[in-house]
Amino acid sequence: MLNLCVQDGLVLTKEIVDKIRDAVKYVAASESRRIKFAEISMSLGLKCKRLILDASTRWNSTYNMLSCAIEFKNTFLIYSTSNSWFKEYVPTDDDWERVENICSFLDVFSNVTKIISGTRYSTSNLFLSEIRRVKQVIDKKAVHLNVHIRTMARTMELKFEKYCGETNLIMSIGAVMDPMFKMKLPTFCFPTLYPIAHDSERSLSCLTNALTELYSEYCKEAKDAGKERTESSVSSSDANFFSAPRETPQGINDFESFIRETGGILEPTKSQLEEYLSEKILPSSSKFDVLGWWKENSTNFHTLFKMASDVLSIPISTMASESTFSAGSKVIEPHRSCLKAETVEVLLCGADWVRELYDLKNTEELM
Repeated sequence: MLNLCVQDGLVLTKEIVDKIRDAVKYVAASESRRIKFAEISMSLGLKCKRLILDASTRWNSTYNMLSCAIEFKNTFLIYSTSNSWFKEYVPTDDDWERVENICSFLDVFSNVTKIISGTRYSTSNLFLSEIRRVKQVIDKKAVHLNVHIRTMARTMELKFEKYCGETNLIMSIGAVMDPMFKMKLPTFCFPTLYPIAHDSERSLSCLTNALTELYSEYCKEAKDAGKERTESSVSSSDANFFSAPRETPQGINDFESFIRETGGILEPTKSQLEEYLSEKILPSSSKFDVLGWWKENSTNFHTLFKMASDVLSIPISTMASESTFSAGSKVIEPHRSCLKAETVEVLLCGADWVRELYDLKNTEELM
């Protein structure tokens, strides 16, 4: 969904993106040009001395190219004074303003995409807060003074509404299952995601009902499983604790009457879900291990633990991490496309295992 939003937005900025891409290509085409460009950059005290050329099918590389080009804004201008051919590639002040706004857009999308496509931690609990960030920046840019930015934002907004206009219940439940968030996060996020008060309240109500229904299903499943275990585990030694039925003593009857009158026996007990939600949320921490927390508290919330484990194990993104930003679909290089499916599977699995073994982050580090 995020990729589609970005791609729709970038289509409207093709002219300025192509202009900067051509400028980068022009400088990179000659060693003498690269040296001259680097010298100017050094004289301006820029730490980064090299331009970045993007890959057109990977929008994050386009974002990197544009954000890098912004740093060389003055270098572009100075370089054009000594190279008349380069003047046609130099962006105007209005162009640079558009590029800066485009980058502020893509920066949020890039960060959110990296977070929700993580493979070393639970992501279903993070979806709600991150998708709110996306909606927030789209709404902000949709009323921007620059008509190009407004148009880009409203195009993205249409795509966003198509895929996120309705409440994603399972992802919202994932947020509730994080003890740092619980129902507080949906209460905070829904007014931004669904700005009409009625829609926000309706979404919260739907979430509460879905949460209760899902928990009831797990309780029923746990009850049935417990009944089967009880019936199969009764032994003769257990029977020794019970004697033949006898008349209940009057003193016990009087005590039971007292309990009923004072409401002790009728006092409703909180369910595990109610108990969990009634507790205070934990302080927010980037190092918090939500699955580890549920494991440690499984004895207190044995049924809810099973439900939380199932929900939190659902990944937001099913795309390979190295393809997250790609507009293309190739994971295997073209000259390996004739390999058998089993061989391709071995290569992909092997690459994942090597990355995990040596703590590598991407494919390039394997080379």
